[in-house]
This record gives sequence, structure tokens and C-alpha cells, in this order.
Amino acid sequence: MLWDIEDQNLFVTVAGDMMHTYIYLPLSLDGPQILHLPEFLRLDEVDKPKPGVVTQIDKDMKPMILKDGYVYSNTRADGIRG
Repeated sequence: MLWDIEDQNLFVTVAGDMMHTYIYLPLSLDGPQILHLPEFLRLDEVDKPKPGVVTQIDKDMKPMILKDGYVYSNTRADGIRG
């Protein structure tokens, strides 16, 4: 698990070649929550429930840092990439 070094409520988990992005909501109408972030492509989708996004990553990618929503990783061939 990587926590964002700029937004302390944002984090990602990595399992094999899949990455999931979450946000921690310390205050909400339902109390503290962790939300698996969905992808909204249009404004009218915001009120509709959607499943969280799964990001496929290369098996050789080793996430190192999450900063401002960007994952920086190390790969054998290319070194550190953003």
C-alpha cells in the first residue's frame, strides 16, 4: 500500500498486475469511509453508483511513490518512471 505524500487521504494498493485507488473520508454523513475510486467520464455520472477502477500495470513495475495522484515506479529496463 502506498499513501500519497501530498494528499494524505489518497492511497493505492497493488496486487500482481492490478492497482486499486482509494480515498479515505474521515468525515461523511455515514461516518468515516474508505471509497474505491470510480472513473467518471461525464458530469451526469457522478450521482450514479459505479464500481471502483482497476488499473492494469506491467508485472515488472514496482510502485515506489504516490505524489499528487501520480504513481512513480521502478522498472528493470527503464529505471524510475512517472
